[in-house]
Amino acid sequence: MKKDLMVIVGPTASGKTSLGIELAKEIGGELVSFDSRQVYREMDIGTGKDVGNSRFVVWRRLGSICLGYYLIQGVPIWLLDVVSPRRWFTAADFARCAWPVIQNLWAKNHVPILVGGTGFYLQASLGKVDTLGVRPKRLWRQWASLWPLVKLQARLAKIDPDRWERMNASDRANPRRLVRALEISRSKKSKKTAGLEFDRVVKIGLDWPIEKVDERIEQRIIQRLEQGLENEVRKLSDRYGWDSALGRTIAYQEWRDYLAGKSSQAEAISRWGLHERQYARRQLTWFKKGKGINWVAADKLGLAKLTSEASRLWRT
Repeated sequence: MKKDLMVIVGPTASGKTSLGIELAKEIGGELVSFDSRQVYREMDIGTGKDVGNSRFVVWRRLGSICLGYYLIQGVPIWLLDVVSPRRWFTAADFARCAWPVIQNLWAKNHVPILVGGTGFYLQASLGKVDTLGVRPKRLWRQWASLWPLVKLQARLAKIDPDRWERMNASDRANPRRLVRALEISRSKKSKKTAGLEFDRVVKIGLDWPIEKVDERIEQRIIQRLEQGLENEVRKLSDRYGWDSALGRTIAYQEWRDYLAGKSSQAEAISRWGLHERQYARRQLTWFKKGKGINWVAADKLGLAKLTSEASRLWRT
């Protein structure tokens, strides 16, 4: 059994899933999504699942976690709709879900094509992570979240200087990530855990001029509004509240003040667009630092040529 992997990365709205579907048809593959928000059930329009009328096929249940796939153009797409928006879901949780799915595909002699934009989820699946076994501690988080930024920074630098040195400037200025880093460093359960053992991984990066990415984001915002995003946000916020994944997810969190009568709809949409553009830039920064990625000029090649190039790289 060959243990090979294909990975497609790129910023939001770059066409990763479309390429993945066409490539799967070419090389006998199935898609495994590594998107940190598409794992949540019912959060459909805002996260851009675009599964249409496809039926979700359950493969395995692990407590509140559900592993399965949607069939899009005859190609299975795994790891959508994994958990409820109420559940805290980490990169370590994702790795635990991804590994059996990928191994199942290998057993069928199908190529796992990992497609997504959440770099840390990909890293957790392919590399080694030190968050496995470290569960979120809600009460401790609530207490630590009251600390000023400088205290969080000083505490982490003191108790785990190695982790502090590995963090970039953005992470060091992010209270939520500092709290999580402290949580991991304080835990006696923290340990290095091996990821998948694989023979070969081929990585494709979809490169777009940033102004083109911005245009595609704007087009996608218009499309999602037409699909009924506002109604989806209203329904899910009533059902789950803002302490759920909604309050941490672009395309949902921006509507909170509007629904509370504190801002206009135009302001909500404007903030949404800004956050999407900022996120795309963070994604590009993350992936550009990665090693072994074959970047292709997606703006200069149509889908057919992109598929042909990706297939060629796979067969090389």
